[in-house]
Amino acid sequence: MTIIALLIAILLPSLKAARAVARSAVCMSVLHQYQLTQMNFSLDNDWMLFRHMQGNVATGGNPNLRWAGQFATQMFPQAQLYTAQRRGIDLPACPEATQLRPSPPYAGFGAVPYLWGQPGVWTDTWLGDYTGSYAFNAWMYEMSQFPSGTTGTHGPVSRYYQRVPNIPQPAIAPVFVDGAWCETWPMHTDGTNGNLEDPYTPWTGIEMSRVTMTRHPNGTVNGVFADGSSRSLRMKDLWTLKWNQLFNTNTGFDPGG
Repeated sequence: MTIIALLIAILLPSLKAARAVARSAVCMSVLHQYQLTQMNFSLDNDWMLFRHMQGNVATGGNPNLRWAGQFATQMFPQAQLYTAQRRGIDLPACPEATQLRPSPPYAGFGAVPYLWGQPGVWTDTWLGDYTGSYAFNAWMYEMSQFPSGTTGTHGPVSRYYQRVPNIPQPAIAPVFVDGAWCETWPMHTDGTNGNLEDPYTPWTGIEMSRVTMTRHPNGTVNGVFADGSSRSLRMKDLWTLKWNQLFNTNTGFDPGG
């Protein structure tokens, strides 16, 4: 082995690691853009944290009314959003997620290298061709369509934060996290589906699985919080965050990440 080849063999792993760290830093910067956009939306809408909209295109819904559409309207006020004749907007994404999943049955769902959303697959009916790489903490949704004391789509309305002043611990309340789907409703009783590279293979219906993946160095995901801070999160850290009003952060669950 020549000296040059030996040096390459020694340095290449370090260079790859350095590039991964750099991509993670870019991801953090994108997440800050997301949080600033969300806060601007809240300032314009009486401290609301995006409206929860039910339904999909197939049932007469409008994908512009899901959080991605509300977000895109705020970030790109001059843009033409989704219509039946036009694709939605590719939202700013993590640089580790640069591809669309190539084939069924999980086309449209994200993973470590994959964006969620894809034209021409069934997820269009929910996303209207919007694509992205971050999951919105859906317990932040404003739920005025559900009377107080009733149950929303994933649990009692009392679990939802709905507005910024209702978040008593903003430093541990995640707003956006690297994710395999556009939104997630984690519960402290959740586990994982066992696949930290591709949370949708198989999909078990466990909401926390949408954000339990090893996208960044040392098996982490990145997240941004209601106080505007961002940080890298190990898998076990996800169970110590206050995802919703009733989330028990003391379960001690450790998925091994």
